[in-house]
Amino acid sequence: MRGKAIILLTLASLLAGCAAPIKLIWEKPDVTQQEFNQDIYECTQETSTSWSGGGTGSAGLIMMAGARSQAQQQANNMFKLCMRGRGYADHVAKEDE
Repeated sequence: MRGKAIILLTLASLLAGCAAPIKLIWEKPDVTQQEFNQDIYECTQETSTSWSGGGTGSAGLIMMAGARSQAQQQANNMFKLCMRGRGYADHVAKEDE
């Protein structure tokens, strides 16, 4: 059983790694680089996550990995809402951006 859990965790890690990271471009008319940097900093601070959890054995590791991933996804969504609330529009970068 222990071997199966480790394989599942490894498989989940590999599958997560296969997804290409999405690069977002943030745009806001007439914003200076300093204002943009400040907004990015503040939204990052407001939405940062430091997740810790516990579990026993391989099953605990799998549950922790899933919960951590979910917490990071929620933080990413909150970051987007923060930036949009400050007047920014986002779009996915094209390959040449």
